[in-house]
Amino acid sequence: GDGQVDYSFNGVYFGTYNSGFDFLVFSSKEQSDGKILVGGAFYQFAGIDTYYLIRLNSDGTRDTSFHIGNGFNGYVNSIDLQSDGKVIVGGDFYDTGSYDNNMCNGIVRLNTDGSLDSTFGFGVDSEVTYVLVQPDDKILVGGYIDAMYPYFNNWDSIHADELVRYNADTTI
Repeated sequence: GDGQVDYSFNGVYFGTYNSGFDFLVFSSKEQSDGKILVGGAFYQFAGIDTYYLIRLNSDGTRDTSFHIGNGFNGYVNSIDLQSDGKVIVGGDFYDTGSYDNNMCNGIVRLNTDGSLDSTFGFGVDSEVTYVLVQPDDKILVGGYIDAMYPYFNNWDSIHADELVRYNADTTI
């Protein structure tokens, strides 16, 4: 409330060895139960391997009930939640992307326990920079564009430049 660092929250202090994230945090999302999903370009939290994604308890300690297995093989740029608590994750894991050794392309949906939702079978041809779940559970997905390299041009083989929206049932 007063702008001071809350040292009782385990995950925010970067100055002590093995006390927080080992690299960059890009996105976080608080769940209705107070737990916090965090994604970024980090490999570890408090000295424990957690490849680019972790869920923290409300006090900043690692939530051991959220199982990511081997995690992602690329950065997590954005996280949002659907009304049923499932987690939408977008990031720099495309082309040969994976989550817990399962192939994925730029965007995935996780179950509330961290396991991959295999019914969500879509992807893009490049990095996803932002995901936003709308109140009706439709999902906006933003991509990356560079003048030299055309990124995010296809959504499951359908041409869609840098922005797509799909329904809760995963149809475009």
